Amino acid sequence: MQLLALDAADEGAWVPLLDLKGDLDNQYGGIVACAAEYGIPADAVAVDGRFAGAADLLRLSTPEEALSASHGQLMLLISEALRVRAQPVLMEHIARLVESGEERSTARLINIMAASADDTAQRIAGELTAWRSDIYGSAIVGRADGGALLGTGPGIHLIRCPGMVPPAADTPPADWSTSERVQAAVIRGLLAWLTQIGSRQTLRDQRKMVCLPEAHMLTATREGAAFLDRTARMGRAMGQTLVVDTQDTASIADHDGIMEQLVAVMAFSQDTEAQQTALAKLLGLEPTEAARIAVRDVSVDPHTGAKWSGHCYMRDPRRRVASVQIAYPNSRVADLLSTDPTHARKEAA
Repeated sequence: MQLLALDAADEGAWVPLLDLKGDLDNQYGGIVACAAEYGIPADAVAVDGRFAGAADLLRLSTPEEALSASHGQLMLLISEALRVRAQPVLMEHIARLVESGEERSTARLINIMAASADDTAQRIAGELTAWRSDIYGSAIVGRADGGALLGTGPGIHLIRCPGMVPPAADTPPADWSTSERVQAAVIRGLLAWLTQIGSRQTLRDQRKMVCLPEAHMLTATREGAAFLDRTARMGRAMGQTLVVDTQDTASIADHDGIMEQLVAVMAFSQDTEAQQTALAKLLGLEPTEAARIAVRDVSVDPHTGAKWSGHCYMRDPRRRVASVQIAYPNSRVADLLSTDPTHARKEAA
């Protein structure tokens, strides 16, 4: 994904890249330093207090989508004890605000619900208000000041998410911790924010490529998968390419809407039969035993049994499949782009 981002930026594209694990800024300088060495414009911002309201789907979505998008996002912030009671009450208040035609924002919704005579509405407002002290929660429930946070010129624009620990791909949403739920909610909002920037008239004729790692945080829920599908569809209309990375290939293969938007696939080894079957489907292959074995072994050196870094199957836009080797142009780029925490120690040894 980093190499694709650098290639696109070098050709003049606007390339926002979400750093959800915090591993794209290593001891060598990461992708921003790599871009600088090759004369490619690059900058970085971190999600902090300045992002208040920047990921608020009630504010960012169209009036037609605001109700479902905002409800799905805010329900991730509601405690389990209140969730069942909160669902219809929250839906009702969001619908009223959308239908009123007045300013739409979660900050305003909270004020309205806090002033309500309904006890459940007041409790929802109280729980959402508490998120204002959290940097990720504030990105949803905080009041936006309208300031520009992300560059819109050609080049790499890295968005760092400090302290974010995405859930494992095989962790069901029902088992997500409170912090994992708010992270998933923020990712949805950040994608909407990026889509909104990409739709600006000043960027209409510019190539755009949004890079999203850890896509399983969206595909794990029905609302998140639908949001990813909408983002991909809207992006295509605006000349915007969405590049996603996921360890959970089954979550992509199970959603027809997302599958319809796939243009190309790069498939690396998977260990479980379910993931191997899903990956075969993503490649457009029949999920036979032979196909599953091929997927299992594609990133394994047949001579040594060691990891075969960069070796994968690729399905191109014409649905042709071949094995390919993705290689760094030199060792310096390999150092700069490494996401392996032991890489520096290996080099020193």
